Amino acid sequence: MQSQRTSLLNVSSHVSQNAEEVSFAANGITAAGLKAFDGVLQSNIVLKTLDLSGNPIGDEGAKCLCDILIDNAGIQKLQLNSADLGDEVSNLEPKASLVVMCLKFCPLFYVGAKAIAEMLKKIQACVSLSLTTI
Repeated sequence: MQSQRTSLLNVSSHVSQNAEEVSFAANGITAAGLKAFDGVLQSNIVLKTLDLSGNPIGDEGAKCLCDILIDNAGIQKLQLNSADLGDEVSNLEPKASLVVMCLKFCPLFYVGAKAIAEMLKKIQACVSLSLTTI
């Protein structure tokens, strides 16, 4: 766990505050990894696309992702394809700026799908939602 935290801190220190698109897809990022660089992602006000596809984010990581999305109103595209979000997907509450949300091949059950529908009603800005199942 410590090696993941160290490598992610190194990565996050190289993420430019001017980066519009950041991909951490399939990097084995867990809750500890998200916590390690959440400050960078929260403070990057020009970030438009965040790709966390294929990571075992889990419940605790989903909570951290919620904080990132609440604090960063600039994210317009969130990619979580094939990510293990745990049950906390129902707590995702991004700002109204989210235009595209990709959750392809995520293990969403009725509760998660219903929660996402409720979230989309609240933000009323999402233009594209991908929910392809296995």
